[in-house]
Amino acid sequence: MSLTTEGTHGHAVKESGIPLLSLGMMGFSSIPGGLFKLISAVRKERPHIVQTWLFHADLMGLLAGRMVRDVRVAWNVRCAALAPGDVPWSTMALIKVLSKLSRYPEAVVFNSVVGKEAHKALGYRPRFSPVIPNGFDLEEWQPNATRRAEFRAEIGVVEDDFLVGMAARYHPMKRHSVFLAAAKKLAMRVPNVRFVLVGFGTTWENSALAAEIDRYGLRGRFTLLGARTDMVRIMAGLDCMVSTSSSEGFPNVIGEAMACGIPCVVTDAGDSCLIVGETGKVVAVDDADGVVDGVFEIMTADLAARMVMAKRCRMRIAENFALDRMVARYANFYRELNGHRKC
Repeated sequence: MSLTTEGTHGHAVKESGIPLLSLGMMGFSSIPGGLFKLISAVRKERPHIVQTWLFHADLMGLLAGRMVRDVRVAWNVRCAALAPGDVPWSTMALIKVLSKLSRYPEAVVFNSVVGKEAHKALGYRPRFSPVIPNGFDLEEWQPNATRRAEFRAEIGVVEDDFLVGMAARYHPMKRHSVFLAAAKKLAMRVPNVRFVLVGFGTTWENSALAAEIDRYGLRGRFTLLGARTDMVRIMAGLDCMVSTSSSEGFPNVIGEAMACGIPCVVTDAGDSCLIVGETGKVVAVDDADGVVDGVFEIMTADLAARMVMAKRCRMRIAENFALDRMVARYANFYRELNGHRKC
């Protein structure tokens, strides 16, 4: 079920044969009607487990689940610490309510270690709180010479150019300013380094971003792509992926890049360090010089060393964050949760 609309992936969900009910909750006035539909659906289907995803769904799922006998409710939290301004005030208020209610669902699943700790600090006190990280489809995310060549040709980057990418929406917590400061220093050291930004708001129409790039004199070095749906192609075309966030949960873009054999330089935000391990470089938040040093180390490595880096990156994802491992962990979690049901 979707609290709002079918969204971007609803059609694909239905095409795969999975029933999808959209509740149309698009504002406060639509909540009572949507909640009534949700409760009616749960009563009709009588599921063993109600698994919710994200804060608003957590509250609605708990209310609906409690209306039906012998239904286990599990929340799912997929972010870490949230500062004022990161989300609307209404969501911050909701999180406070959920922290008081967190002992009522049978479990709260977190996708990051740091997310679990952050919500504990917010007052979450779940009865059972496993951490199940995100998983990556290694058949989809993999090194691919054709994709690499096609993407680099699209943005006018030749094979001898060293392409550094950052995939993140334009938001203060993503610290694009740190990436730009590092880019300026790298451009002064290396004539053939190029940069690409991907994510909502990362376009030349973003006057604040464009002005900052121009202030550094880097317009000729940057490609701004905005939001894209072909990330698997873009990742394959990079030489290094950078994340300069000040706050994260479990950042998928790092795992996606690594699965494609792309070494990463990341700030120590969320579970970034846990994902990268010893395969890349982890620096302090806001440490532009550390980003420069990390990228430069990858850039100046010889071909053999970079091939080893690529294999180590992909191997780490395969051994720790492969999709089938995540699916197996959820299956075990659901079996355990279902085993607690009353006969």
